[in-house]
Amino acid sequence: MQKNIDEALFRKFWRGECTSEEQQRVEAWLTNPEHQSLVDRWLKQEWDTPTSPPPSRLPDTEQALRRLQQSISPPTEAPTLPLHRRTVPYWLRIAATLVLPIIALAVYYFIYQTTEVTSATLAPHVSYENPSGQRSKIRLPDGSTVWLQAASALQFPPGLRGPLREVSLVGEAFFEVTENPDRPFVVHTPDMDVRVLGTSFNVSAFPDDSVTETTLVSGSVALRQPNDSIDQLIIEPNQQAYYHHASGAFSSQTVDPSFATAWKEGYLKFQNHSFAEVATELERWYGVTIQYDAQKLSDQPITFTLSDESLEQVLHHLTTLLPIHYTIDRQHIIID
Repeated sequence: MQKNIDEALFRKFWRGECTSEEQQRVEAWLTNPEHQSLVDRWLKQEWDTPTSPPPSRLPDTEQALRRLQQSISPPTEAPTLPLHRRTVPYWLRIAATLVLPIIALAVYYFIYQTTEVTSATLAPHVSYENPSGQRSKIRLPDGSTVWLQAASALQFPPGLRGPLREVSLVGEAFFEVTENPDRPFVVHTPDMDVRVLGTSFNVSAFPDDSVTETTLVSGSVALRQPNDSIDQLIIEPNQQAYYHHASGAFSSQTVDPSFATAWKEGYLKFQNHSFAEVATELERWYGVTIQYDAQKLSDQPITFTLSDESLEQVLHHLTTLLPIHYTIDRQHIIID
């Protein structure tokens, strides 16, 4: 006969703080599908995320996350099956906890979830993916907070267990990391790693960008290439670091960090940006595609701040800055 558990014990299990006896008790309780609604409710309270239905997946960020995860935790010699959506019945997902305890966390209510499976192991990862036009705020199991930008994806192991608190990012996110000197926090991107103890910073690592940017607000962070044991650059507050994908080199400069972090407060700031940079940000912000003549607008620096304006209001404002006209066709914008 299964013993009931309370919310406090479930939260301990989620955060990896249970004793062996408590863990076995929770695992046995989770095998009962009648508890699904209660599990969903507890985990929705644990995570600060939008309650809207899951939008469509982002092929570029999903593929990039898969490559990034494989570079961090290479699969066994056995062949690896591709990532896939959660389609396994609830009771089968929970039953997997008897083989690997932490798989129980894979049944909670999340915006997204992907699971990498090999013939020898079952290794779940918690995944959040925002489509263009949507941003979210996420509370990690260690108490850290992440603001995830549009067209971005974040992945991490349940409970952030292990000697390091490791997350994988494709796209952009702002981190407020809870200090824990014994367990450094590491952000893996496709091209570099960011290592911190407790700080707040922004990382922009979109697959199509030519650089990966890290902007530090407080504390300090060390940057290195993946699988490199030596820090190649350490930056201080009000500095922005760049990893140049083509050359593999790092550089940095002093900046006003508000330009890099304004998006998490609901607005964007542009200062002497190229039209291409502005167009890319608007595509991610509003969830549209923008067609334009890159050669015609390549040398036009743009400075303005966007807050709660509609897309059409922003486009109209651009016509006061540049000699352009625009046409809106649903989610497609044509500028000439």
